[in-house]
Amino acid sequence: MSKSLNFIYDDRFIAEGAVANIVGTRPYGSIVFKRKTLFEHVQVCLKSVNASVKIYHIKNDADFHSAVEEITHSESPLYYSPSYIVPNID
Repeated sequence: MSKSLNFIYDDRFIAEGAVANIVGTRPYGSIVFKRKTLFEHVQVCLKSVNASVKIYHIKNDADFHSAVEEITHSESPLYYSPSYIVPNID
């Protein structure tokens, strides 16, 4: 059996305060750092996982409900990450 993982990247969170003053009011996943969006950095990190990863990029409530409906029927483990949590991308 091959290893698989469901990954929910919840990008419904909008930058606020000091972050918004620098990058503007936008979802965290669309913030560009080192020529890639933060979501693209997450995708790169997930490629290093020793498993097949199904990524659900959640941009609104409808996306979230669709993902939950699909994942409910999956036997693969689920990992949830809000977009304001950023992997180490040094």
